[in-house]
Amino acid sequence: MDFKGRALFNVLRINYRDGLLKDVKPWQVEDYRTLSDETLFHRLTFLDIHLDEESFLLYIQECESPEELTECLLDESLSIDARQQIYLIVFELWRRLGADKQSLSIFCDELDAIIEEYEDGKESAREPLYQALEALEDILDESVDQGNEPKAAFSTIKSYVCHDLEAFLFEFISHLIDKGHETYPSELIDAFQEYFEDARWLDFLRIRLVSLVDLTDTLPMFERLLEELEEQPNFQLYIEVLKFLTYVGDSKQFQYVFEQVITLLKTEEDLDELLDVAMNYFHTMEKTEEEQEVRDLIESRGSLPPMKQVDTASESYHKLIELVVRVLSLNEG
Repeated sequence: MDFKGRALFNVLRINYRDGLLKDVKPWQVEDYRTLSDETLFHRLTFLDIHLDEESFLLYIQECESPEELTECLLDESLSIDARQQIYLIVFELWRRLGADKQSLSIFCDELDAIIEEYEDGKESAREPLYQALEALEDILDESVDQGNEPKAAFSTIKSYVCHDLEAFLFEFISHLIDKGHETYPSELIDAFQEYFEDARWLDFLRIRLVSLVDLTDTLPMFERLLEELEEQPNFQLYIEVLKFLTYVGDSKQFQYVFEQVITLLKTEEDLDELLDVAMNYFHTMEKTEEEQEVRDLIESRGSLPPMKQVDTASESYHKLIELVVRVLSLNEG
């Protein structure tokens, strides 16, 4: 993705923190939120940008965003590193001193920070997250009111956010449904339905939500989703459907979806996911022997390269199919 605003540096910082990235410069991954105003202004001076709070506020009045303000301050002779450092400092100062003059990049950076805190398990992030998602809906709706196409409007927002926003929303709503919530998940599904690149992910969540009340009401919705998936397959969504069918549905539905997923396997990572689903399915069905066989298969595979092309001649591949078919046949009998 072509990241905009501060999103790229948020990606670098998070990956560096998680040990996924090493070849970076300290200023690229520093948490500027922890620095004092004095330190930030001092660093600007070191980069030959001479400002104090009063003059910075005057710039804010004349510019629409930290990106525009940075362009006003830059000299063509500056190196790329110096330009980026100035931007990161200006961005942080704008976030603090220009709170009454919101920009899209500032909003998205705040959203990234809130998502990060929420995913780190901080309870204090819950209410700010609710407020941020409400604000996000308002921004998207306003963009559409101005004549922009919904998915294009959301695509613009996503380019300013370092997290996978659609994946986060799916997992967040899914978690709420797991907890038995009904009203708020329904509101979120309605709010973002037209903005998702593939709205079937939210269609699936709506099915899960309706199933909390009456499973029979989901049957037409579920059949329609499976028809759409057959026309335009999506491996990851099929995996989510299989997880759902592990606890809800019958063996025929599980077998149908399982057969579709088998044809979509591309990498060893895909097969790992399917093995994990099968193990949970056997556990739920109280098929202890088969569950252990899959567990042994997983352990025997070791640490295969995730992106390696799946070996359809491997024992784990054929053993998995054999186990699932055997159990499903017994259930039908």
